[in-house]
Amino acid sequence: MPKREPAKSDRPPYPTTIRVGAMDYTVKPWDPRAAHNTGALGMCDRCSNTILLMTGMVPQKEAEVLLHEVVHAAYDGSGLNTNHERSEEQIVNVLGYMWLQLIRDNPALMEYLQAVFD
Repeated sequence: MPKREPAKSDRPPYPTTIRVGAMDYTVKPWDPRAAHNTGALGMCDRCSNTILLMTGMVPQKEAEVLLHEVVHAAYDGSGLNTNHERSEEQIVNVLGYMWLQLIRDNPALMEYLQAVFD
């Protein structure tokens, strides 16, 4: 049986800063009207090191979108976006190390994800 959806006040807050490689990204709420204009639920702006999350999502969807945007930041920071000839194994190796660093550098992110999915 699924657990009850926590009241908005019971929701764990997502971390407002996440370190991805050498960069610190600021995580900010995103007005749903602005988000709907793009067709996205989240956005990773690599020029300003900002991750935007549309407000009003259920906690598990919010967490999934946050991780999706963090993967975009990791992909950019890894240099994988500069060579389209890379093999799957190279991509997995680089992203594996990036995830280990993300986990190590961001205990608040891990606590948030654990709380959302518990």
